[in-house]
Amino acid sequence: MVVLFKMFAKSHMKKKYPIEGFTVEWKRNDSNEIHFDIARCLYRNMCEKYCCHELCTVFCQSDITAFSGYEPKIRFERAGTLGEGADCCDFHFIHGSH
Repeated sequence: MVVLFKMFAKSHMKKKYPIEGFTVEWKRNDSNEIHFDIARCLYRNMCEKYCCHELCTVFCQSDITAFSGYEPKIRFERAGTLGEGADCCDFHFIHGSH
């Protein structure tokens, strides 16, 4: 895994996605993959509160655009998002050579 990306992943998540608005469950953080799930999301909660569900899907889809810039060194994969009806937003950052 690209060393700097791995080093700063947890601290970035803690700073930008605080426990007041997000529940982040770390699954894996090693040289091959960083994987975490977001089980509670401030964006989803606010979109539901203000009845703008379509905006939540835009937030979710923006991850794919944002993280595609890491390829080919880091590949981003996801099975689903809270905004699209999944149980969580799963984030998988996989070392590009695997």
